[in-house]
Amino acid sequence: MLGLKEIVYGYIIGCANVIPGVSGGTFALILGILERLMHVINTVSFSKLKELFSGIKSGSFKNRIQFFHNFCKTNDYYFLLKIVGGAVLASVTLAGVMTYCIENHFSATYGLFFGMILLSIIIPFKLIKSRKWRHLLIGGLGVYLVFSINNVSNPVKKVQDKSKIYKSQLSETALKEESSRFSYNNTYSSTELVKIFFAGAIAISAMILPGLSGSLILLVLGRYLTIMSAVYSVFKFRFTLDELVLLTIFAFGLIVGILLFARILEFIFKKWHDDTTAFLTGLVGGSLFALWPFKVTETLKDVHVKVDGKIELISEKIVYTNANCLPESGWQLPLITFLIGCAIMVFFIKKDTETA
Repeated sequence: MLGLKEIVYGYIIGCANVIPGVSGGTFALILGILERLMHVINTVSFSKLKELFSGIKSGSFKNRIQFFHNFCKTNDYYFLLKIVGGAVLASVTLAGVMTYCIENHFSATYGLFFGMILLSIIIPFKLIKSRKWRHLLIGGLGVYLVFSINNVSNPVKKVQDKSKIYKSQLSETALKEESSRFSYNNTYSSTELVKIFFAGAIAISAMILPGLSGSLILLVLGRYLTIMSAVYSVFKFRFTLDELVLLTIFAFGLIVGILLFARILEFIFKKWHDDTTAFLTGLVGGSLFALWPFKVTETLKDVHVKVDGKIELISEKIVYTNANCLPESGWQLPLITFLIGCAIMVFFIKKDTETA
């Protein structure tokens, strides 16, 4: 019942989902559990949840435990829980690493992602069974969608808005204390929380498909660092209620994505397999624009930021915009990480080919 192997598999899939450009679905395919995982996920429904809650809300504690055990065993939900548990563990343990790397080694980190993405395009492309000219147009629509989404977000404005919020919080004495972690400070606007919800729903749908990265979707939507930072804050127990609310809404998005969007996506995928795969290939290819390691930067003066749960004023903060550029210097390390990313994907593409 412990199912250590499934937990390890879940951890591997979780690691893949945390890294933009790497598909958890691809790893599930390589590990030989994708079909079983898709089947179990698609048995999850509101009626199943209603059946579960109805069964455990009455009777003795022993009977409730027995019902839960039988329910999970009959529906193969123990397998799903182990996979999800391993994936959550991976997300928690890697969140701090990814946040640090992006904030302190932006170009080198994006170089690694760029290398992974560049070669991972092969995986969804290979899934197109009968390639036709229209697939170029459909793939182009995917590329255009990524361009559009990427250009909507404004990293500079986001930092400025957050700075204003943190500044207003800093003016209140109570929020300077450690007890502020249990207060709600309106760090995230209602609009941003709605976007987080839909980002979670879309990302979880992407995570279960081979060749498409859920974290990449979050990155393109401009929500990746927000989620990773919140997860790391909770893990380090340096959080406010704002971050708990953010992650709760994100979790609801994941649930809705599993219960609704994933089914719709699976239906579309089955009915229009090659067209859908061509569109997904376009999404992956278009993300190379968002993941280009060298960006035009802007230096903001006197910016309030949160560091280890505390608000601090820094005299200068370098913000990476969405505009790409060619490097004049400092390109060596990103080149090395790019080659490492390529090497990693060569290994997994080879494994994927052997599995197929």
